[in-house]
Amino acid sequence: MRQRAGCISILCLLTACTGNSKLPAPDPTLVQIYCDLALLAGDEGPAASDSTRSAVFESYGYTQESYEGALQPYQDDPRSWIRFFQAVSDSIEIRTSSRPHHRSDQSGGWSSYQTS
Repeated sequence: MRQRAGCISILCLLTACTGNSKLPAPDPTLVQIYCDLALLAGDEGPAASDSTRSAVFESYGYTQESYEGALQPYQDDPRSWIRFFQAVSDSIEIRTSSRPHHRSDQSGGWSSYQTS
């Protein structure tokens, strides 16, 4: 949690310093996919199964390749990438603050992609 707070602080500082107010808002669907993948990785670690990750993409109408292509414009512009990550950070903060303590109690969201 401390590491996440540090990352959020750095992102906020970078966002404030870059004058991102003129940039368009990040695509909310791309942000939600990134959040789902990040939270899934946090629960399952880097070994999250390909089928589980594919289920995340499919639930939003993407493949991994189409998602990566859609992210490319953000990755090509550092200010857009920072703004994208700020949106991701904000969304994760909201989602985890209302998240039950036990993953099995969670309905919907990234836990609905988990396979037994």
